[in-house]
Amino acid sequence: MAVVMKQLNRSDEGIEAIKSFRYLCPSESQDSIDNLLLELYKKSGRIQEEAELLEHKLKTLEHDTHYGGRITIAKRSHGKQINLTIEQEKARILGNLAWVHLQLHNYGTAEQHYRNALSLEPDNNKLCNLAICLMRMDRIQEAKSLIEDVRLRGCLFQHLSSPSR
Repeated sequence: MAVVMKQLNRSDEGIEAIKSFRYLCPSESQDSIDNLLLELYKKSGRIQEEAELLEHKLKTLEHDTHYGGRITIAKRSHGKQINLTIEQEKARILGNLAWVHLQLHNYGTAEQHYRNALSLEPDNNKLCNLAICLMRMDRIQEAKSLIEDVRLRGCLFQHLSSPSR
């Protein structure tokens, strides 16, 4: 029902439906429900609630109560099942949390989350977003350095992936 509400641009009603009925769903489906709830929060502009849920997901992951000590977890992305390491999932959540804090103008918190995410998994998108964060904090030279790193990595990747002549 919440998915249909999302498709009908009735995100707030979808959020209320999830909050009202999620207790009826088995524990194995709670992560999927959280992911749908995050999409609904994002779509309806409820950024603070999105941040709170991401914090909760991060704490759950760190305390390993949801994944039972597994090294990898199965996730669905765009209809396909993918396997992520716990570190990759943590980096994904940290990156999303950093983005939310960037939107909330909590630049110091966003910077911390981006740096933690990058320590787990290097990613040019997170580096660029960290540079934006640094610019907003008037740390222009540091931001320029990050952008240059991203540019050089992109050139190196293109060079390594192009066929030899």
